[in-house]
Amino acid sequence: MSFPHSVKPGRRAQARAAGYRTKLLLGAAALLLVSCGALFLYFTMRTPLTPNSAHTADEASSTAQSIIPAGNDEFVPPFSADTFEGKRFSVAEYEDKTAVIIDFWASWCAFCEKEMPLMQYMEDLYGKDKLTVVGIHRGDSEPVEKGVTLAAKLGIKYLLLQDPEGKYFKLLGQGKPFMPLTIFIDREGRIVERRIGPKTAEEIRVSTAKIIAP
Repeated sequence: MSFPHSVKPGRRAQARAAGYRTKLLLGAAALLLVSCGALFLYFTMRTPLTPNSAHTADEASSTAQSIIPAGNDEFVPPFSADTFEGKRFSVAEYEDKTAVIIDFWASWCAFCEKEMPLMQYMEDLYGKDKLTVVGIHRGDSEPVEKGVTLAAKLGIKYLLLQDPEGKYFKLLGQGKPFMPLTIFIDREGRIVERRIGPKTAEEIRVSTAKIIAP
């Protein structure tokens, strides 16, 4: 059976219109997926680190790992804090004596737990006459007893400080809510690097070598 010529263009037009609508729907769906993904990343990256959000925060750190070079004239601000044993620590005591690594950590931070033995290795490798490692426990996020337990489990011997209110984390981290946060300081007190997120042993070695006096 044949159709009149006047009918065929109408059906072709309908087919083209249907195809156009399909493309529009697919495009809208793709745009919606991209928008949802962008919103997810935005709110994930804004998630502050707390024990309840540790899993999300660790994922954010692993995707947002970055190196923030400090300015040549940026020096570590003077601060003092209590050690786990209750003794007073002052960062000024190490100026012009040794390079310093300041590492913020907590027992719920899986990346921190992996990196702490590497920090201990660096201090053992260079010796305390060249390098001092200072671990600052995020006491604003968990009881200090949990930090003490983890440090003992890992055999950590470097200086461990308390930060019960999180003020040193805010002071030295420039308000960025991600961990691990490690700051590499040369013997003059100059901040050479801030590293946010998980680090490999090689990255820690390279960053440490930059602050060791020749």
